[in-house]
This record gives sequence, structure tokens and C-alpha cells, in this order.
Amino acid sequence: TAVYQAYSRFLTNIRKNVRSVSYDIENITNKEIAQFVSFENIVNDFLSALVPIHAIIANFLSGKAISISEEEKEKIEDFYLETGQFIELSKSSLKTIVNIRQASSTIMTNNLNRVMKMLTALTIVLTVPTIISSLYGMNIKLPISEYPYSFWLIIGVTVIISSVIVWILKKNDWF
Repeated sequence: TAVYQAYSRFLTNIRKNVRSVSYDIENITNKEIAQFVSFENIVNDFLSALVPIHAIIANFLSGKAISISEEEKEKIEDFYLETGQFIELSKSSLKTIVNIRQASSTIMTNNLNRVMKMLTALTIVLTVPTIISSLYGMNIKLPISEYPYSFWLIIGVTVIISSVIVWILKKNDWF
């Protein structure tokens, strides 16, 4: 049972660490994700060790491998139950770790998509003034270039067009 107590302590510490990080899942760091992967490997190793032991104990309990006394059978049954509990606890911990990693991955992807959407919208808004100023910055004769207030007219049209684009993008939740 000393081995099972060590398993229990270690698994309990892993569960506490996972639970403490899961409370602030939106601010999970790369270090914590790497720690989750490490926890996942440890719990998988636990399962890899416990499942065969559980099967061996079940074989002993069947009485086909060796004959055992009633007192030994009770001890082996307790051992069998403890092993089964640790297997279930390990599976539960593993499922929790995987769920938290998937949730954090989804949150990060969603945040990245939101930033990319905003940067795309910003690019669209800044493209219009760039195109208009590029056309009127050429050394060729263009419409309204002879008027004394043509600069302010071009700036005004550019601001109006950019404002309309910003309004459309805000209306469609791009900002």
C-alpha cells in the first residue's frame, strides 16, 4: 500500500495543479500548457502500469492461477479495488487535462481570429486613402487638380469614404 499512497499523493498533486490552472483558463501560458502535456504523460504512465496490474490481480482472484486462502483473498480483493479506483481516477484526471488543453487551444484560436479580423479591417480602411493619395501624388494631370481647394476636397472625400468603410465594418462586427 506504500506504492498506492505514493500514487495517490502524486495524482492528487497533479489534480490540484490542473484545477488551479483551470480557474483562469483564458490566461493560460505556454509554460502551463507544457506542464499539462507533462501531466498527461505522467497519468498515461500511471495507467500503463496500473491496467496490467489490475488484470493480474483479477487473474489471482479467479483462483485459476494459484490457490489462496480466504484471508489472502480479502487482501487481494482490497488491492484489486484500490487498483480499480486509481485507474478510474487516472482516467478522470487524463480527461480533465485533455479537456483543459482543448479549451485553451480553442480560446487561443478564437483570440487569434479576432486579432486577424481586426487587422484585416484596419488594412481595408487604410488602403483607400493610400490609393487615392497615390493617384493624386503622380505628376500627371488628374481631374480637379487645377482647383485651389483640390487638396482639401481630396482629403474630405478620402475621410468620407474611409468613414463609410469603418461604419460598414463596425456594423458587421469587424471592430
